[in-house]
Amino acid sequence: EGLCAMVLDVSFQLGITTGTYTAGAAMGIGPLYQVGAMQNAFPTYGLSYVVGLAYSVRIVGSRFVGQRKYKEFRGLYSYAAVYVVVLAIVAGGSTLPFARAISLDLAEQSCEFAFNSQCTPVYTSVFGGGTSSGAPLQTTFYLFGPILLGIAGYRILKAGMYCVFDFQFMAVAGASTFVCVFIPAILVARYVIDQPW
Repeated sequence: EGLCAMVLDVSFQLGITTGTYTAGAAMGIGPLYQVGAMQNAFPTYGLSYVVGLAYSVRIVGSRFVGQRKYKEFRGLYSYAAVYVVVLAIVAGGSTLPFARAISLDLAEQSCEFAFNSQCTPVYTSVFGGGTSSGAPLQTTFYLFGPILLGIAGYRILKAGMYCVFDFQFMAVAGASTFVCVFIPAILVARYVIDQPW
């Protein structure tokens, strides 16, 4: 059972890592900084609130399932799902007006590239301007709310699966999604569309 749970987590993390490095390899260091800045923003601006809820759902939900209190489990899980949706709306709505400031703050360390004329292309690929053709970090940050909803939803769905002890399904779903959905999608994005995001 522990191996099955690990397969799901490794499949999820492989997707994140593969996507990040594919963006960096195909598009350069600027988009790599952008993806890294977005990943750093999630815990700060909303995802950390879901971690405690997911643990609570695992602990209390498992107890409800073990005691055959399915109505209580359904209520707890419904509350958690509503909480995640509301959190994503609130986090997205509260960060959207400040997307420019937040994104610039998160990529502050890349400002070092502005002082060296040889690094100007890297700087413009992160923040835009000049001859950069890609989307700047400020624009990318407008996708924060929907992406947060997806990640937070995944965390709560995984917590629910832990409660019902369906570890084999989690392993099969995680591995098959990575192999049958993610890998073809990243290959199409890289070699057909040539925009690995």
